[in-house]
Amino acid sequence: DVLAMVGSPQFFDAARSGQINGTVIRRSPGSALKPFLFAKAMDDGLIVPGSLLLDIPTAFSGYSPKNYDGLFRGRVTAEKALITSLNVPAVRLLDAVGPENFHVLLVRGGLSTLDKPASHYGLSLILGGGEVTLLSLTGLYATLAGGGEHVAPRLFPDAPTTGVRLFSPEACVLTTEILAQVERPDLPGGFERVLGAPAVAWKTGTSYGHRDAWAFGFSAEHVVGVWVGNMDATPVKGISGSLHAGPILFELFRAVETSGSRLPDPGPLNVAEVEVCAESRCLAGPFCDRRMTIKTIPGRTRLTPCPIHKQIHVDQDTGLRLAGSCLERHASRTEIVTEYPAELCAWWRSTGIAFASPPPPHPDCAEVAGGEPPRIVSPVATAPYALRTDVPASFQRLSLSDNVAAPATKVYWYQDGLLVAHGSAGDRLFVDLSPGRHRLVAMDDLGRMDAVTYVVE
Repeated sequence: DVLAMVGSPQFFDAARSGQINGTVIRRSPGSALKPFLFAKAMDDGLIVPGSLLLDIPTAFSGYSPKNYDGLFRGRVTAEKALITSLNVPAVRLLDAVGPENFHVLLVRGGLSTLDKPASHYGLSLILGGGEVTLLSLTGLYATLAGGGEHVAPRLFPDAPTTGVRLFSPEACVLTTEILAQVERPDLPGGFERVLGAPAVAWKTGTSYGHRDAWAFGFSAEHVVGVWVGNMDATPVKGISGSLHAGPILFELFRAVETSGSRLPDPGPLNVAEVEVCAESRCLAGPFCDRRMTIKTIPGRTRLTPCPIHKQIHVDQDTGLRLAGSCLERHASRTEIVTEYPAELCAWWRSTGIAFASPPPPHPDCAEVAGGEPPRIVSPVATAPYALRTDVPASFQRLSLSDNVAAPATKVYWYQDGLLVAHGSAGDRLFVDLSPGRHRLVAMDDLGRMDAVTYVVE
């Protein structure tokens, strides 16, 4: 039931559009939809709070999301990705869940203003690419607080209601535990120490262009939603959910829960601790030396065997990798190696981050998985490249070309640590020319790579 609704600061203030009910106007939610995506992914078995997600330069058919601070962290837990509201892991997760599936869930959860097909919003939906209302989104947060069953906000106590289950109680609790953590980067510095943040689960959001600032929170007793912005959607320099909506949210909880707040009690849950490899967060195999336990949802969470720790054979003298028939021609020993995902290795390599990698194949052993790495053909380190002032920049692009050996099928190109192109082997790919010295890394989908440094004058 809706207990209180404030649509504007002053009803008779025409200069501030006082007669418009701000709780039902359409606005961009920024990052405020992320908790529902993570809960959905948990129910789909894709992640748990301890799962590792990639936070690296990523392109989806020309769409390249960026984090708020412009930085990349390589690998982060799902828990940290949600707490710090990272955009890149969220977009990658939406791609895994499926924009259509997530859009259907949001509409079933009362966000009827998302009235266009999922294809209209695409992957930007999770970053505020659609429009919602304060009333409907607060109602969806009430679904998390209530254990996953959605009931539309009711303005009159005697109005009939029906419920629809959107999330499992387990996914709601695991998401709530993340949102209830106090040490949060979206909380202004010193705010929690000075005023004491209430024991509530909460999330902020800021729309693109600084037009909307949001904060949502829930306890065992109440759900509160706050929107700050201009009714006419004009931007407000420096506005953000954490700086402007968050403090109002906490003051409201202190006002309505004077004896203190507590989180909802979910009752008995189907949550289990499972031992996993600490490096991959997958089921620990015989070659995983560091292990840990993470929370999972039995019957939903799908954990695969650790894919990065493997035992291989290497040449007794040179340490080069052996396989197949060449094991008969060389004295060998076994060795445990770590093979990280190819695109993560490419980013590490492009940024100069050191990491453990398997030894290269023995030249006498054609059967070794991996084989010849890609060889960059263009650009060439010794070739002169220059920008012309008499030609439009859009016509000055540098061809990216390499020779890729089978069985690789895809190539990722990173320049100065950013993903600038990717495609199938043999595709015609280009990068815009920009003045300066550039480090370019080409990596195939088997983790094999080549690099070149070139200069544009």
